[in-house]
Amino acid sequence: MGGLPTDKFCGWTYGAHALSKDELTLDFDDATMAAAALGHTISMNLAVWIRHAFQDVVPDARDNPDWNICSAFEISRLIRNAFSHNPADPHWSIDPLCRNQVFIVDNVITLDTNDIDGTRFDWHHYGGPLALYRLSQWVRANLLTPQMSEP
Repeated sequence: MGGLPTDKFCGWTYGAHALSKDELTLDFDDATMAAAALGHTISMNLAVWIRHAFQDVVPDARDNPDWNICSAFEISRLIRNAFSHNPADPHWSIDPLCRNQVFIVDNVITLDTNDIDGTRFDWHHYGGPLALYRLSQWVRANLLTPQMSEP
């Protein structure tokens, strides 16, 4: 786009360390790479926290009779796993129980695992960062909120 400001910082100091404006200024390629890294970081962290919520609230989510719960669990787990071995270059690692399946949380997110095992992680496979954000909202509303309101 050519119009992104990449030099708005005049410096940054944290404790005994400091960076100058020259060290913080990004060229267009660096800014593009930083944006992609930020997107990966957000996706990875959302998946980790969603998976963590299941661990605390629905310990047997894989065998839950509610397909939305099973799907939400598997989608978050598979996205987390894609990042686990190389967060900078994630690849799908679909275990045999989840291959060739379509996991759907109604009106929220879908992950089709057909033919993606071993391929580079791609947000098109599950609907992207907003779908993952909506999944986090779904987990909060359907799993965490009921737990929070119990006496």
